[in-house]
Amino acid sequence: MIAEITLDASHNLTETGIDVTERNFNAYETDLYEIRSKSEQHIRTDKLFKTYNNIQLKILPLIYKGKKKAYIVTGSKKTGMAVFGNDYRIDFDKDNKIVGVKRLHAEVTPIEYQNDNKEYNAIHIHTKYAGDAMTVTDVFTLLMHWKYSNWETHMVVSEDYLSVLHLRSKDLFL
Repeated sequence: MIAEITLDASHNLTETGIDVTERNFNAYETDLYEIRSKSEQHIRTDKLFKTYNNIQLKILPLIYKGKKKAYIVTGSKKTGMAVFGNDYRIDFDKDNKIVGVKRLHAEVTPIEYQNDNKEYNAIHIHTKYAGDAMTVTDVFTLLMHWKYSNWETHMVVSEDYLSVLHLRSKDLFL
């Protein structure tokens, strides 16, 4: 590793710490790197993964409570657009070998927004394939865009449920 950037919980860039001391990855960082690399290789060869014009797949490696996985989300190459859907999960064993791949949303839902200081609400729909509630990839996408979109709340409507995420407080209701 050639640099480490540290943000506080507010993600305020004025509170950013930068350490440029070169060092090797620790065990946790090595696992994250391997999960990301193996996910990238798998995406290139598995026809389950779909690509579209003006969007790109982003790999989010995660180790939580001993479970290793990578979430793959769709990001827009266009400013002012959040993309929901076309997302996946790759599961790994303790040795970072792929043990499962699942598509989370089959559809793609782009939502354009403007950063014009007005407050807005947004909504998208889940089919049965995506499940009844807002997914972890929905929450990730929302948290990445909410400060730029001025969304106060985002709702996901399924056949049986309504999920509402209040973005400022980060409270999720089902």
